[in-house]
Amino acid sequence: MADYPLLVLPASEDRGKRSPGSGRPPKLQLPGKGRQRTRLEDKLAALQKQLQDRAVQLQVSAMGAEPEAVIVLEIVGAADDFAKAVQRVEGLEWLGELVEQNFESDDDFYALNSKGERTDKRLSGRLFMVFSNKRAMGEILKLWADWRDEKKLPHHYGKWREVFDRLRDVRLWGVKDRVLETGVLEAWRQDLEFGGEVRCEIEVWHRQAPDRLRSALERVERFVTELKGTVHGRCSIDEIHYHALVVKLPRASIERVLEDPSIAGEIKLLLSEDVQFVRPVGQFAAHVGELEVQDAEIPEATISEAEPVSALLDGLPLQNHGALSKHLVVDDCDGFEEDYVAAKRRHGTAMASVIVNGDLSSPQPIKRTNCYRLWPVSSTCGSSILQQRA
Repeated sequence: MADYPLLVLPASEDRGKRSPGSGRPPKLQLPGKGRQRTRLEDKLAALQKQLQDRAVQLQVSAMGAEPEAVIVLEIVGAADDFAKAVQRVEGLEWLGELVEQNFESDDDFYALNSKGERTDKRLSGRLFMVFSNKRAMGEILKLWADWRDEKKLPHHYGKWREVFDRLRDVRLWGVKDRVLETGVLEAWRQDLEFGGEVRCEIEVWHRQAPDRLRSALERVERFVTELKGTVHGRCSIDEIHYHALVVKLPRASIERVLEDPSIAGEIKLLLSEDVQFVRPVGQFAAHVGELEVQDAEIPEATISEAEPVSALLDGLPLQNHGALSKHLVVDDCDGFEEDYVAAKRRHGTAMASVIVNGDLSSPQPIKRTNCYRLWPVSSTCGSSILQQRA
C-alpha cells in the first residue's frame, strides 16, 4: 500500500498583508533601557506593593495565607523558551502564553521597512502569564535592576534580558481579562431578556501542584455560594490543563453588573486570582440516535490510484458498511481501529456516506465517478481523513 503524507492543518492566524516576496517578519525598533525604566519601573514597584498589601489583608482575613497574583508580561515580538526561565525563579509558576497580533505601533515600538524607515504596521507579540508571590516579585525586581544597570544576569536567566528589552507592559490579570472580553456580558443580557437562568462557565487556572488546584476550585465554589449562586457541573481534564465549573448566578447581582460593569470589581468571584475566564455556556445539546440507512441502489466502484483532491476531518466509519463497501480504503498506521468500537463509528459512517453517496433519501439516482481513501490520524478524539479520489 502506498504511503501518503500526513496533512497538518495549522491554526488560523491573521498575519495581515505582506509585500510581494517578503517572507520575513519586519525589523522592530525597541526602546532603550532609559526609556524602559521611565515606562515600567513604577509599574513593577506598584505590583510589588499590591502583593504586600494583600499579605496584610490575608493575615487578618485568611489566617496568613500566602498572597499570589497572576502577572501578565506583554512583549512585542517573541521570546522563545521563556517558560524555562520563569520556572527557575522560586515562587513563580508558569501558566501559559497568548499570541497577540494587534499591538498598535507607537513611539517606543514600531516596525521598520527594508529602508530602515518607520511604518505604522501593527505589531505581533505575546502575553506571558505567571503566578507570583511577594518573594518572586522581589526576584523579578532584582533581575530588572541588573538588566537596567548593565549587569550580567545570573546563569540560565538570559531570557529575562530578552523579555525586558521587549516588555511593552506589565500588569495584573484582572476583571477585564476574566469577564469583559469573553462575551459573557452579552450572554447574560440575553438570559435576562428571555427570562432564563443566568449561567456561565468559570474556568480556573491550572496549578502544577494538585493540592493548590484543589484549593483553588474550593475557593471558587465558596465564592459562588457566597454570591447565592449554585454549581451545576464540574469538569477537570488534566491532560489539557482545563478545569471549569458551570454555575447559576443570582439575577440581581448580574443585573447590577450589566448596569455598571465597574461593579464587577467589587464581586469576590470576579476578582479571584484563581479565575482565568468567565465565559458563556453552550446553548445547544443534541442526541445522536441510531444510524439509519435507507435502501438504495449503490453503484459499485474500484479503488482509484489517483492523488487525493480533498479531505474530511471526522470520525472513523464502518468501512465495510453496505453504503461504503468497496469505496473506502483505510490506512490505519497508528492502530486506532483496534480500540475504536463500532458504537462510536456512527457519525463517521454517516459523514463518509454523505460524501461518497450523497443523500440516500433523495429520489435522484446516485452518480459516482470518484472513490475514496480514509485513514485515522494521530488524535485523542479519533479523527480521520477522508480523501476524495478523482
